[in-house]
Amino acid sequence: MGEELRIFKLIKEIHKENQKKCNKAMADEGLKITKPQLDMMVYLKENQDREINAKNIEEDFHLTNPTVAGFLNRLEKKQLIQKKKSEKGFKYKAIELTKKGEELLEAIQKRGMNFTLLALKDIPKEDLITIANTLEKILVNIQKN
Repeated sequence: MGEELRIFKLIKEIHKENQKKCNKAMADEGLKITKPQLDMMVYLKENQDREINAKNIEEDFHLTNPTVAGFLNRLEKKQLIQKKKSEKGFKYKAIELTKKGEELLEAIQKRGMNFTLLALKDIPKEDLITIANTLEKILVNIQKN
C-alpha cells in the first residue's frame, strides 16, 4: 500500500477508534451521550462568548442541516442544550448549554474521559504542530480539487 493510501486509512482508523472508545466509556459510565454529541457540547462551551446557531454548527462541523437538526433535537430532548430567540432574527435560534449540559461536561472532564488529549499524550508539541500543519495542507488540497 502506498504511503498516500496509508495516510488516509490511518486518519479513518484514528477517528473510528477514538469515537468507539469514547462511546463505550460514556456508556460504561451510564452517560447517554455519543462522541459526536459530546463534540457539539464542547463546541458550545468553547464558544459561549458568542451566539451560536445551527448554521454555525453546520459550517464549522461540515455537516448538513438535517444532521445538525437531529443532533440538536436529541441534545434538547435530554435537556443538555436549549434554544432561545436569536439576536440575528426570527429565522435563527441561539443554542446554548443548559446547567445540566454544563454539569455533564464537567463530570466527563473530572472522570478523565477526554480521549483526544489521551490519544495525543506523550507526543511532543513540535510533532503535533507538524501533524496539524500537514493535515491542514491535505484538507486545502482536497477542497481545491
